[in-house]
Amino acid sequence: MTDSRFRSLNDDLRERFGEKLYKLTLNGGCTCPNRDGTLGTRGCIFCSEGGSGEFAASPQLSIQEQIEDGKRRLAGKRPVKKYIAYFQAYTNTYAPVEHLRRVFTEAISCPEIAVLSIATRPDCLGEEVLELLEELNRRKPVWVELGLQTIHEKTASFIRRGYPLPVFDRAVKELEARGIEIIVHTILGLPGETADMMLDTVRYVNSTPAAGIKLQLLHILKHTDLADYYQHTGFHILTMNEYVDLVIRCLEVCRPDLVIHRLTGDGPKDLLIAPEWSQAKRQVLFRPKAGHAPLKASYHERRPVMADTFTLYKLIILYLLDKVNFPMSNAQLSEFILEKEYTDYFTVQTALSELSETGFLRVKTVRNTSLYRITEEGRKTLSYFIQKISPAIREEIDSFLQEHSYELRNEIS
Repeated sequence: MTDSRFRSLNDDLRERFGEKLYKLTLNGGCTCPNRDGTLGTRGCIFCSEGGSGEFAASPQLSIQEQIEDGKRRLAGKRPVKKYIAYFQAYTNTYAPVEHLRRVFTEAISCPEIAVLSIATRPDCLGEEVLELLEELNRRKPVWVELGLQTIHEKTASFIRRGYPLPVFDRAVKELEARGIEIIVHTILGLPGETADMMLDTVRYVNSTPAAGIKLQLLHILKHTDLADYYQHTGFHILTMNEYVDLVIRCLEVCRPDLVIHRLTGDGPKDLLIAPEWSQAKRQVLFRPKAGHAPLKASYHERRPVMADTFTLYKLIILYLLDKVNFPMSNAQLSEFILEKEYTDYFTVQTALSELSETGFLRVKTVRNTSLYRITEEGRKTLSYFIQKISPAIREEIDSFLQEHSYELRNEIS
């Protein structure tokens, strides 16, 4: 479902590939010039020992084994047909080109891999590497994620980024010339930066040919120099409300075609020192809580919403229930809709309540569980307005039910 307020990654993927793609986070066995002594040995000030790749697979496994392991992990949660091979840990173009050719080729040789996504530094894109990426891009789409973090040189020096802004500009120019899609990683909340400074970074990215941007909340992780600095200075960490407001302002300055690849992030629980509220990622994005403004809900308040958007959410629920011959629980309906990121938890509950009150759904409580069935009146209404549900969403629901009907039925029996 396209969100007219900003271009989300999910919307972009559905438009380009006809469905949502899921990332398989891979480890190509690379290191970083900020760690091997070329530029430094301690990495960027915020970077963990895992090179920001704590969620990546083990480098002891082959790329094919990592892919199969990632597919198994996703298989039990949702139906997936296509994937993004995402090389995340450390600097994934900082290795001999023969090694890069081997690991990247192994990844895209998997038929289910639709995109090759590579996180790297702008100063690690030599001519041979660029030629390799251009070659691979002719086989399958290649995305290069550049770690910019900030445009402000004082901050860049403090975080030990290790390159000046013109290096980033040259990398963007070289990648654009080869038709390679660029995603830029930024960090919100770096010490010493004001909201206006962070917005300047987003505006700068907005002025480049970058196709996408990641807005990443600053995490303070154990065993980093940033953690030591925080312990000694106690510098200000963004509150949830401050972060939500800042991201909304960032979205407002982004050009309409700039794909938003990330709105926040969740650091490893065993390493995270602050901010603790960032662990509640869904709450930040979707779920209302006293004293806090959910990010997407807050953004909706600042942008006009189509009059029939809420009607669409109700039609999605009716369509789900019309396609099964058994009742579904509140939890099952909510989990599917939230997982697909159609809307937020509060809206799902409001839609269920209104559909029940108007007689389109019949609800029955069994063992403290609310079970919903569609009524004849609900089916009649759905038949009138089914075209309001896009073919892509209907196909997504059909695929989900085809794969999970048996387990859904067993859960409520």
